[in-house]
Amino acid sequence: MFFPDENVLCIDQAGADFTSVPRRERERASRFQFVARKNSYLLGRLAVFELLRRIYDGQSLEEVEIINSSLAHEHGQPRIKTNGQTKGHISITHSEQMAACAFNFYHPIGIDLEKVAHRDESFTSQVFLPEEIQYIQSFHQSRQREIITLFWTAKEAMAKCLGLGLSISTKSISVQLDGEKLNFSDDTTLQPIRISGSVRQTQRTFRFKLKARRILNAKGDVFFLTVASECH
Repeated sequence: MFFPDENVLCIDQAGADFTSVPRRERERASRFQFVARKNSYLLGRLAVFELLRRIYDGQSLEEVEIINSSLAHEHGQPRIKTNGQTKGHISITHSEQMAACAFNFYHPIGIDLEKVAHRDESFTSQVFLPEEIQYIQSFHQSRQREIITLFWTAKEAMAKCLGLGLSISTKSISVQLDGEKLNFSDDTTLQPIRISGSVRQTQRTFRFKLKARRILNAKGDVFFLTVASECH
């Protein structure tokens, strides 16, 4: 699945061809001890290079590398390096046998992908703010796990955009839906869901715009894919 207006690509391991991943990345993956870790790594790299091929429209990617930023304020976030120059920001996410990535030429970006699954009350109480829990509980129980997954991906995407991962408390990250209450049905698959969010830190508050999508894999499992970019 390719979303050109956002430079986002999501792929399923079913039918994935790892031979199109650059050799240096395949050699790196071969050092992993466990097959699942190796496949997850390769799937993420495949998503990145498939996305870059679409963005750069057939240009050679032989000199393109994925590196971790050395800039202090970017906290080791992945960047694209080509011909010795660092260009563009990348974010990669994995869930089950799915992977996705997002690319931005100018600003850090964060992406998260999670499968919809049962998460108990202890999870929600540890992760969400009281007003977020109240919103989740306003839905029928059959839909609550989807809202929980949506909000969870939003929090992770914002944290990744700042390069902090979940080293910060998820309760310092707030999620607000833009517009009226969501009306989930199977027909909402792939339709963008617009979200606002913020991350509170000691000396400032970072504000974000996010776009989420409800997607299905080859087996029909439901996932949420959310992309965050800081408001500038």
